[in-house]
This record gives sequence, structure tokens and C-alpha cells, in this order.
Amino acid sequence: MKKFVSAAILTLLACTLSFSVFKVFADSGSSMSLISKNTHIESKIHTLFSKWRSIFGKAYHSPMENEFRLKVFAQSIRDMKIYNLSHPSTTFNLSRAADMSDDEFMSLFPTK
Repeated sequence: MKKFVSAAILTLLACTLSFSVFKVFADSGSSMSLISKNTHIESKIHTLFSKWRSIFGKAYHSPMENEFRLKVFAQSIRDMKIYNLSHPSTTFNLSRAADMSDDEFMSLFPTK
């Protein structure tokens, strides 16, 4: 729950992505191959990541860091979906920390 807040534009984009992810599993009999479906989902994640970076002013020092942050971001999307399905009366969304690992996020709040 730590990385999620409400944001209207990200909610819309995440809902679009979520629909696509669930549609992939629901349409198992369609003519689109699994590789094509995965490519479509990855494309949506890249688009959402790009828009999210723009909203929060995120820039990375290298393509390798960008790729790492994208993977963390994609995991944050998966976590967000699980939280939203587990807590139907609450809506979780991506915050500015969606590209931070759990350890990085926790280091922002040192304990004594």
C-alpha cells in the first residue's frame, strides 16, 4: 500500500491497462497469439510508464537504470491490482514512489 495514492489520469490509464491484462486471460480462444498479447501489454506498460514519468518529472541517468525502474514500475502495477482486488472499498493508485524498490522506499523512513 505504501506506493499508492489517488490520481485521476493514472487511474484511467491503469484501468485501461487492467482491462487489457484481464482481457488477455479471458480471450484465451482468440486468434491473437500469447506473444502478441504480451507485446500489447508491454506496450501499454511502456506508455503508462512514460506518462507517469512525465507527471512526476522522473528522469534516469542511463538506459540501464530506466529499464530497472520500468521493471519496478510494472511490479508496482501488479501490486496495485492485487491491493485493489483485495480491498474493494478502497482504490489504490500509483504514486511518485512507484519506481522505487521496497528497500529504497523504506530507506526514506529510517527506524531507530
